[in-house]
Amino acid sequence: MNLSPFCVYTIIHVDELKRVHRDGGAGSFTENKRWVTGAQLLKEAQVAGQRMAVIFADAATTAELLYYAWLTEIELLDDDSRGPTRYSFEDLTPIHPSLPKSTLLLKSSGQPLNDNYIRPYVICHTPNFLTNAAPTPAKGKVARLIKRVLPSRVRPVSPTLIYLFGYTGKTMTQIERAIGENGLLLDIRYSPRSRKAGFSRSGLERVFGERYRHVRELGNAGYQTGELELADADACLLYTSEGTQSAPFAPYAPAVDPQRLSQRTVLSAGGNHTCALMANGQIDCWGDNQYGQSAIHSGPFTAIEAGGNHTCGLGLNGRAVCWGKNDQGQAAGKAGPFLQVVTGHNYNCGLRPNGSVDCWGGDNDFGEVEDQNGPFVQLAAGINHVCGIKPNGSVACWGSNWDNQLNIPTGVIFRQLSAGGDHTCGLTRAGRILCWGRNADEESLAPTGIFLHVAAGNTHSCGLKLSGQVECWGRNDLGQASDNPGPFVRISAGDNHSCGLSPDGGACCWGDGQYEQNDCRLDNAFAPFQPYVAVPLVIR
Repeated sequence: MNLSPFCVYTIIHVDELKRVHRDGGAGSFTENKRWVTGAQLLKEAQVAGQRMAVIFADAATTAELLYYAWLTEIELLDDDSRGPTRYSFEDLTPIHPSLPKSTLLLKSSGQPLNDNYIRPYVICHTPNFLTNAAPTPAKGKVARLIKRVLPSRVRPVSPTLIYLFGYTGKTMTQIERAIGENGLLLDIRYSPRSRKAGFSRSGLERVFGERYRHVRELGNAGYQTGELELADADACLLYTSEGTQSAPFAPYAPAVDPQRLSQRTVLSAGGNHTCALMANGQIDCWGDNQYGQSAIHSGPFTAIEAGGNHTCGLGLNGRAVCWGKNDQGQAAGKAGPFLQVVTGHNYNCGLRPNGSVDCWGGDNDFGEVEDQNGPFVQLAAGINHVCGIKPNGSVACWGSNWDNQLNIPTGVIFRQLSAGGDHTCGLTRAGRILCWGRNADEESLAPTGIFLHVAAGNTHSCGLKLSGQVECWGRNDLGQASDNPGPFVRISAGDNHSCGLSPDGGACCWGDGQYEQNDCRLDNAFAPFQPYVAVPLVIR
């Protein structure tokens, strides 16, 4: 279903939003201000067959966007020009991670919403993160299946990468056809036995090979309580034909395009230092601090990026805050607002809400610091080149092409990128890794198999397997490309060291330890991952 180009921003106490969300996601509130323009725009949208969003911030702080929903009615309650308004909505969905309100652009001026604009109701341009959030209507048998199996607050989206598998009355042929050649099958049954021939663990392994995993292999002990966490999964797809969910998954929907899920960097290995984002929004850095790049800066931050000899954090308001070596202006902050900030050797680039790219610092010898119109949904920066994923999954790169860094594979849909020294690695929609650029140390010679995350270092690269293990390749003179059993849920690669974030929030690094950048921090304080939405696997 199409979206209206406009949305409504308003504020409600977060406890009220949580109550509505618990009760199924549909509700109504009364606002003292008269929503004349909002009512008119909603009527126009409904006539045009479009959905119009209402986006909520907490009335106590108003700093972050916490929930969104789809408006069903805006009612002006009396004829008084100052009379109240009652608005109704459905599918109230948390925004994970929460976004700064500057993500929204005002309809009246096109400028970001900021603290100076204190009205509790404004008309905004529909932001990019809602592009893929509109429910897709289902019909016939599929609609009845969805209604029977899933809570009303969980709606179907287009099937993407990972499918969660419960007990089924369907045939293996139907399951194979639904998943296709590139899908993964995660078995969420408590025990991978089946009353139906062919659906035992061994039977599924014969059909799907390495594309099949029982959920316990991922180290997700809490999968039965709705706490299944998957690093960089496009979406979790649930199918069952027996009338109940196979596991009570929390109804969290990604509030951004699926390909943009990897933007929230919580662990970053830089030149000779490492930084990680703590659960409370503060940061911890260790390793080389010659230029102050490992100094602790007060947050809260929503993401962290370690560069060559500098570091940048993304503030709640979308501002880039940077510190460390500043000989090329790389440690200068930038107001943004940005959805993502990436750091190269001596420069930075920020992704704006409209998908354009703003770069600063560096000497720009190869054009790596040139701004880009985009639109992009995710960025990655190397020493002298930058790459970005477009909304359709294709990739564009700019900057140095000395080692063929700009020779991008064509005809491939990517969902995550990581740029190293003079090479780039991308994770395809099918979970495969493709690398291009410098290959003198075989850092671009990616292994086969299915991965959840990829990290490119200076002359080495690493991939995160479904099991949580890390497989690395490339130069290994300091142990930076050594494999690691993990388990990890996120990885990062620096100049000559690699790091992983464990499921319980600990971080551990290996490789070059000249500045103790390969230290392990096991106090479990770093930011955990949020579970993603459970939606139906459509069997046609």
